Amino acid sequence: MARVTLRDVAEKAGVSVASVSNVLNGRTEKVTAKTAQRIVDVARELGYAKDFNAAALKTGSSNIALVLMPAIHTDDPDMQLMDGSPFFNDLLAGIEKGASVSHLQFSFIRMGHESEAKALLNGPEPQGVIVVGRLKDEIQQVIAKWRFKTIVVDNGDFFRQFSAHERLINFCVDDRVMGQLAVEHLINLGHRHLVLLFGALDASSVHQDRFLGIQQWLEAQDRSDVTLELVECGVNYSDAQQAFPAVESKLKKGATAVVCMADILALGCYRAATEAGYSIPQDFSLTGMDGLQILQYMPYQLTTVNQQVIQRGFSAVQSLVTHRPIDKPDISLTVGNTTRAIERE
Repeated sequence: MARVTLRDVAEKAGVSVASVSNVLNGRTEKVTAKTAQRIVDVARELGYAKDFNAAALKTGSSNIALVLMPAIHTDDPDMQLMDGSPFFNDLLAGIEKGASVSHLQFSFIRMGHESEAKALLNGPEPQGVIVVGRLKDEIQQVIAKWRFKTIVVDNGDFFRQFSAHERLINFCVDDRVMGQLAVEHLINLGHRHLVLLFGALDASSVHQDRFLGIQQWLEAQDRSDVTLELVECGVNYSDAQQAFPAVESKLKKGATAVVCMADILALGCYRAATEAGYSIPQDFSLTGMDGLQILQYMPYQLTTVNQQVIQRGFSAVQSLVTHRPIDKPDISLTVGNTTRAIERE
């Protein structure tokens, strides 16, 4: 597909190339408001994007890199989860940290339509692209086929459709290990009846893999004496609060610990439990997964499986800058004060 040029925009708008250049570079005082608006409308219609590579030859400015995220205003509830999510806040903080010490110019783009992805094909070729969150299927189709080096973060569902290669990189943690470490800790403390508070298993490969990690570890250890009870809910704080009555019913039937698929669910569960009169870990043990920064501001120390989210964002940027493979994420158990050992009869 040929790149849309200033001349293309000028011809369609019926103005000079100089006028188009002035308007698209913010110098709108050189034309009338009506003409400026027409130029902007035509540029958008044609999918024009500024050629930063050409600009670099003139100004000596550095290359660009793109960070693509789902649009804030979308009808897909799964995509809305990213907005305000502590996990994605940490990930983006790491990316911003990496960007601040790199020679690249980073552009953060909210993307909601296929046309926006295709417009990038008309623009400069970025040094690389980092995709955060699950974009619409039609956008992912474009990403899978384009020539840009692209790092897709934590989207196993994407790679069930498309194969990873040297320019399309699958950057994810081993979610099965995440589940394994959480359940192993509780089993070692003597717990045998566990509630699993998870996002809907059919909604994401992350949910599925963390659940499978728990199941597979128990099978490998021949722990047929362990009972698992699954409670599915949405994956934000209020969802966990609303799901607590279902969790409580399992506790009343003998469950002694709750394994939450994500820290944000553990925080919501903790709040709902304490409001219902429970003490943690006296009444039941509670674990999370992710190791979010927000945990350091809690009045308690949540036991969690830490995947170093901020460092992962930083590592993704470093891979684009250095052209080296991404460092493997370090996953470890952080033991807080929300779990305790229980005596076995």
